[in-house]
Amino acid sequence: MFCAYEFKSHYRKENNNSRPYILIYIFLADYIHICKRNDVHVAKCIRESIEIIRPKLKNGITELGVPGLEPLRIDEIEIFRGDDSSNFKAVLKNVDVSGASEFKITKLKLDVDKNTYRIGVRFPGLDLTGDYDINARVLVAPIKGSGKFYANVSKYNV
Repeated sequence: MFCAYEFKSHYRKENNNSRPYILIYIFLADYIHICKRNDVHVAKCIRESIEIIRPKLKNGITELGVPGLEPLRIDEIEIFRGDDSSNFKAVLKNVDVSGASEFKITKLKLDVDKNTYRIGVRFPGLDLTGDYDINARVLVAPIKGSGKFYANVSKYNV
């Protein structure tokens, strides 16, 4: 896809009444589809566009500076939970997630005027590996530990 835009300058040369202009060329990959905000089917257009580009997200799109989703690296995740009788704290580090590129869009609601979007995503399966550090108390029993972890998550909805 090729787009050209002209921007006319307000600058005038002293002895010439002509206005210089700048011509900008923008090249988009043929798999990039632009959805128009005023299209009554904009949500459908966005879903279709995501499905077209989704296979390319696995390894990333270097020409657009988009990193790959496989594996997806998360530096740190902190999980807290607690009350008086029990508490739980886990820190996961250097987490590699495989399977993120297999996502499916389950819901997409847009309010274009307010620029708000609600999206539902389902991951059929995710494999996580990394390091953990856990400090918990269940009633009066303390639980502490650290090391490597592996987790398999099926049918995860966000």
